[in-house]
Amino acid sequence: MLEEFPRWFPATERKMIESNQGDNGGGEQWPINVVVAQYGRRHLSTIADSVLNACPKNKTIACVIYVKRGKYEKRVVIPKGVNQVFMYGDGPAHTIVTDSNTRDPKTLTTSFRAATFVVMGKGFICKDMGFTAPADIGGAPTLLVLSDHSAFFNCKIDGNEGTLLAVAQRQFYRDCEILGRVTQNSHIIVKPRNSSDLVLRRNVVSAQSRLDKHQTTGLVIQNYTITAHGQNMNTLNATTYLRSPYSEYSRTIIMESFIGDVIHPKGWCKWSDNAIETRTDKRVKWNGYSTIFERDQMVSYTVGRFVQTDQWLLNRGIPYEIGFLVQN
Repeated sequence: MLEEFPRWFPATERKMIESNQGDNGGGEQWPINVVVAQYGRRHLSTIADSVLNACPKNKTIACVIYVKRGKYEKRVVIPKGVNQVFMYGDGPAHTIVTDSNTRDPKTLTTSFRAATFVVMGKGFICKDMGFTAPADIGGAPTLLVLSDHSAFFNCKIDGNEGTLLAVAQRQFYRDCEILGRVTQNSHIIVKPRNSSDLVLRRNVVSAQSRLDKHQTTGLVIQNYTITAHGQNMNTLNATTYLRSPYSEYSRTIIMESFIGDVIHPKGWCKWSDNAIETRTDKRVKWNGYSTIFERDQMVSYTVGRFVQTDQWLLNRGIPYEIGFLVQN
């Protein structure tokens, strides 16, 4: 039986995610530690200042930050030790975090330094916000996450080559739109079906790295639609690959998803999909690639098994299904 949230997601934070703008669903408001607004004397004007002032390190209860609508043009880092931050806005089209384009490109020597929004503190939860990267810094990630037990719900992540860099730990994304530009007016969109969107700039949807075959890491994309979007989308057919192996034991799984004509028939290194009208007979013939049709083999890559969502996402307000979306 499918459940709405993983067991690892705490009940209090599940209620936060489910609620609208701090309402816990019972008519009561969650206690907000700080409000960020571009105008108004009583509120902080930058997100970075709000984290610094309202969320001390090693805090064990949620630090709630409400970011009002506006475009916040300053890089944000949630540092290590600043845990249990719950940040929400007025919607991904109204509360937007970006970079100011004023940083010296010579200082952007690593993905960490170049990223617009960086999360390291454990248990970070984000809802109803948008993130964008400067167009003139091609390789800069929009969102870089190293936070264990982190989750994003109803967010838009708009970038260039490396839109989302999920570096390490258990992360969960639901109802999120993730975009990356191929050309100025065209996009590749990877979109969770009936929930999230993912749009990419380069011709590779994902690049996962696993250095040891015994590591339990990997990337799972479930219930997504991968298509092209934009003025020149018809020219993008068969120009994009599902995955580029970033290391010898790289592991990526796509299941219960629809893959459009933008994807080259050769596909990628590892691939599996239960979508209707999806062909796998032209996939690459590498030793590391396999097409899996048996549900018993794939169940270990569902949300509940792969990132143990019931241990930390339960009761944190983000909807999820622990198993397959379609039941036989």
